[in-house]
Amino acid sequence: MKKSWLLSLSGAAFRRLGGILALSLALWLAASCSKPEDPERVRALAARPDHPTLEAYDIEIYFSQDRAVKIKAVAPKLLHYAAEDHDEPRSVFPEGIKLWFYKDGQLNSSLKANYAIHYELDKLWEAKYQVELLNQDGDVLTTEHLYASEERETMYTQQYVQIVRQDGSTVRGEGGFESSFDFTSYKFHKVDGSFIFKN
Repeated sequence: MKKSWLLSLSGAAFRRLGGILALSLALWLAASCSKPEDPERVRALAARPDHPTLEAYDIEIYFSQDRAVKIKAVAPKLLHYAAEDHDEPRSVFPEGIKLWFYKDGQLNSSLKANYAIHYELDKLWEAKYQVELLNQDGDVLTTEHLYASEERETMYTQQYVQIVRQDGSTVRGEGGFESSFDFTSYKFHKVDGSFIFKN
């Protein structure tokens, strides 16, 4: 199974990225023209784990498997941290993200959050702060913290969740939730709510 991803940047993002690269080059040149100990100091600053190895704006990423798109991600800002900076490479979306999940070329569900992290080796998404998950039936889940596993094709959390179904019923899970990527098959922990039953 061949997995790949494609990153698309807008013209403004390239200009900003170009500006960052130009500034980095200028700082490197300035450091190389000063005292002999300055290059070590510059390397030490560049190797700090709180500095991303890539910063991009207005991004669109496609994650595919066997030439079929599995996930589309759109975000205003991406910070990528290389493996040497952290335990594993990761992409942080500090200004929010929108994700679309596909199966067999069909859109199954979508997710938006105010903050997200993608852990590359674990193939795991972590979404935080005003997370909203929508399925094709119009059911809407809201929570403050949700994980999405690419390998298991599941979404889950141990925090409070609420689902407002298209028929108007509400289901709340005090102890968490687990779902398929298409958000049609799910289970709750410690459930309550109002339900509509049809005869």
